[in-house]
Amino acid sequence: MRHICRLTPLAILLAVSISCLDQRELLPTDAQLSSTQLELLDIAFASVSELPLTPHAKSRSRGQGRVVEATLILGAPQRALRQLEQIADWRRQLGFAQYAFACARLGAEEEARKYALLAESHLETRETEIGQSWRIDRVRAKLAQTWLELGETERSESLAQGVAASELADLCAQRARLSPREEFAQRIQSAQEVLISGDLDAVKCALSACVSLYERDYADAGRRALAVAVVRDSWGKIPADITLDYLLRMAESTSVLGAPAEALPLLEEARLWRDSTHWVSEDRIKLNARLAELRIRAGEPEVGRTEIDAALAAYGAARDEIVNIYRTETLLPIAEALHALGDRPAALQVYARAIAEGLENPNGRPRAEALAAC
Repeated sequence: MRHICRLTPLAILLAVSISCLDQRELLPTDAQLSSTQLELLDIAFASVSELPLTPHAKSRSRGQGRVVEATLILGAPQRALRQLEQIADWRRQLGFAQYAFACARLGAEEEARKYALLAESHLETRETEIGQSWRIDRVRAKLAQTWLELGETERSESLAQGVAASELADLCAQRARLSPREEFAQRIQSAQEVLISGDLDAVKCALSACVSLYERDYADAGRRALAVAVVRDSWGKIPADITLDYLLRMAESTSVLGAPAEALPLLEEARLWRDSTHWVSEDRIKLNARLAELRIRAGEPEVGRTEIDAALAAYGAARDEIVNIYRTETLLPIAEALHALGDRPAALQVYARAIAEGLENPNGRPRAEALAAC
């Protein structure tokens, strides 16, 4: 204390300034987004925010929450924090948990703890509608992820205790990613045993863990093959779209990890499974578009273009049988595939068509949600 008292006023001012600078450095900074990205995020958030709280409180908050998630994915946590302050219901609490997790991943530990504790402080006091306990479970699951990322395993496990398995897939993936490498065989065996149980939510958790292990240990061909085998074994035991989703996640990871050509066998397998299964029109179109995008990213733009053309033709043929509230979400994956192809004019044309299809609905709520989605 004697040393502190000897500081001159200027030295004190400098010390405080340095302290404040250190605090600012602990905050995660936003990525440099383009003016177009910022404008689109503003339009998306504004469109759903125009929904009146009565009677659309749930839809408004859900739409705002989706924009917050997209903003976090784009790497703009401070912008997301400003957005989520405007959310009226429990999704603000979820947003705080998501922001805390993003901070933890970015290394801003103090900020992560601050907002994790803020979200956690309302867990026991928030009233939940009958049959809506999943809301608290979702917040608890994200908080469990945050504390696990911060290295506080016991606190993470405590929060996850009693959470419905339907909310735990991301946490299961994270646990696998952070697990000791010597536990690999044990985790694969556990996943295989879960497949036998037939519990769909537990199976999703197991497959999420396998995708995480596949990504973490990609350099080990033997481990990679074992992780893929678990996903293959789920075919016929769970709905086909879920198995294909996890297989395509692995193919996407392969491209991201710098071995795009290695994704091709997985994509070919997915194509064969797709062709052996009956799909409702909108689901098949979205699947075709996703396969097209992944083919492009795996180095087969010509095949991807063919798949895109087929998806557009299928949409034109099936449009009238697709319920109008689902038309926008059916077109969006096609636009994304065209963007991956580098055909910006065609992508913009499909995005504009998706917006137009959404605006055809006379109900203002789905129109606002469609605009935000685009």
